[in-house]
Amino acid sequence: MKIELNDGFVCEVNKENLDDMELVDKIAAADSGDVLAVSFVVDKLLGSETKSKLYNHLREKGRVPIEKVSETIIEIMTKMGEDGKN
Repeated sequence: MKIELNDGFVCEVNKENLDDMELVDKIAAADSGDVLAVSFVVDKLLGSETKSKLYNHLREKGRVPIEKVSETIIEIMTKMGEDGKN
């Protein structure tokens, strides 16, 4: 499904990517403060090509802020859930 984020970034995400217990486990770990789990979540949800595009989009002064990545993943998952309700 095509998702456009509030900051204008557009990406394609396969809804089937959400049907993965390992992803759920890592989301729970990230939610509990495990910042290392965030990378796994991004890779599983978006795939390596879209992950790279997202990182380039979010890059500031040569680095990709963890907080911005986390906020973006939450927004993507929220929009995926909203699409399922429509």
